[in-house]
Amino acid sequence: MDAKRAIRHWLTSRITAAGIRAAPRLSAGAVDFVESVVGRAAVHAPLLSRIVADNMRAVGLYSPAVHRAYFARVARHFGGILHVFRHARRAAADDGGLDPRLAGVVEKRVQLDESFRVLREAAGKGKGVVLMGAHPVDFMLALARLNQELPISVYLRHSKAASKQEAKRRWCRTVGLSYIAEPASAANPARRAEVMADALTQGRVLVITPDLVQHRDEGVPVRFFDREVYLPGGAAALALVVEAPLMAVLARPAGEDAICLAFHGPADAQTPGRGKGRRQEATRRLMQWFADLMVNDFLKPHPELWFLWGDKRWTRVFRGDPRYTRLLV
Repeated sequence: MDAKRAIRHWLTSRITAAGIRAAPRLSAGAVDFVESVVGRAAVHAPLLSRIVADNMRAVGLYSPAVHRAYFARVARHFGGILHVFRHARRAAADDGGLDPRLAGVVEKRVQLDESFRVLREAAGKGKGVVLMGAHPVDFMLALARLNQELPISVYLRHSKAASKQEAKRRWCRTVGLSYIAEPASAANPARRAEVMADALTQGRVLVITPDLVQHRDEGVPVRFFDREVYLPGGAAALALVVEAPLMAVLARPAGEDAICLAFHGPADAQTPGRGKGRRQEATRRLMQWFADLMVNDFLKPHPELWFLWGDKRWTRVFRGDPRYTRLLV
């Protein structure tokens, strides 16, 4: 790890730990104040603001209004995180479910589209559901909202910063989420798949977020706007193996302060015949289904809702890094 990355990890760890410690002492009004300060400051942060704007321009989705709206939404996202950690201590001492005050925040900020009935019906068939989702702003509250309606399990990717890893676990405990934690070494994918398959056999909805772009030789190739990118295909592969319904969840605005979750599918998660090549092609087809939904039903109509506009790997994609993307004719 070079010096800049080491400093970044150290700062991230310290800021995360400080935020978790401070949150239980904040009032709801103080959280609202933090939101307003973050929203005003972030949009004027020279480096971050430029990166987000350049990435939006790369796919033709930039406008000054969208740019401002994105940072306002991100501020709300971090305010939602503080609301969760305000109640973390009580959750640790009281296993009586979601704190009513936190439940009120969750229900105010995250609504469920009428299409939620399709997810409920799929989950009622006893095979569980693999639910693929992009990262909208307020995605942490979105999972808490889903968990109010159906038993949800979430796959937590490993964080190098110990404080970030503990923050993820504490968040899950606070909102009552079952989680599967990725080990520090991801050298045993078969074991991970076995644990996730167990969650499905228990009838749970397993949430996996495959909008985290991968290196060319690690992900499944899909068309994304005018380029090829590589997404993790584990969610689709798992659905094919265990024959569980595969669905997707995306968000749209519900006023200026909330999001509404819409559900798509189930997709046709069937392998046409046997053989490794057929399964790989079926996985690619399902990941392309998700990528098309993400572009056409989420990013194009509602670009301000995607949390990952400033993500470092997606920035490499939008800048044309050949390790992560290539232009398509």
